[in-house]
Amino acid sequence: NHRLRRKQTELKDKSELKSKSSRDDMYFHFHMVVQSVKIMLEEELDFDLEQIYCDNRFSSESLYTHAINSNVQFYDWHKWTRELFTKAHIALKYGHVNRESEVSRKARAMLQSGIITQSEYIKLLRADNTYRISQE
Repeated sequence: NHRLRRKQTELKDKSELKSKSSRDDMYFHFHMVVQSVKIMLEEELDFDLEQIYCDNRFSSESLYTHAINSNVQFYDWHKWTRELFTKAHIALKYGHVNRESEVSRKARAMLQSGIITQSEYIKLLRADNTYRISQE
């Protein structure tokens, strides 16, 4: 079922790309950035993006519209989409946490300053989440 929905989403992305790319070269570039981020995250961090692929909020067209409306510069698209997919993956896997903990705030700051890698950041969030659940 997930594979069928993923295939349908991929076909939809391809048709969107064909219709929009003839009119908008920036959309074509953005679409390629989104696809590269999806592939990189699946390979690098062993993400299971099945549910994210099937969510219409994460189609290239809706992300492009959101990026343009949010004034995300084209040179930040890769970082922006990577952060968006990472947050969505964490929310799906561990559930949305309404309040950010001190550990996650510090870990995010370390990630942004380049002290730790993305995979180390995710490990810290997992450990923090496990600790917070055990304290409840």
